[in-house]
Amino acid sequence: MSAGAARPLIFVDIDGVLIPLRARSTGTTRRSSGDLPDAPDDSGNPLLERLDPLDGRRLLALSGELVWASTWMAEANEVVARRCCTASTRTSA
Repeated sequence: MSAGAARPLIFVDIDGVLIPLRARSTGTTRRSSGDLPDAPDDSGNPLLERLDPLDGRRLLALSGELVWASTWMAEANEVVARRCCTASTRTSA
């Protein structure tokens, strides 16, 4: 890629990708409720506990520009990025 070229766009989905359909194994670095059902956090969404901060670090290490490809819209930055990526990401139109 030349110095003046734009970084490639990386479209990131949330449901089923960053927030897995099943709870992750308890061997991860994030908190886990084990076999208990997911409990809602301060935003009211019980599935946000499934976000893994390591996924955010891996995404931020990529050379492209991250774009949310999700129905979460602005909440992707307000809720998900704050817990996972710690950086603002564009939302796709």
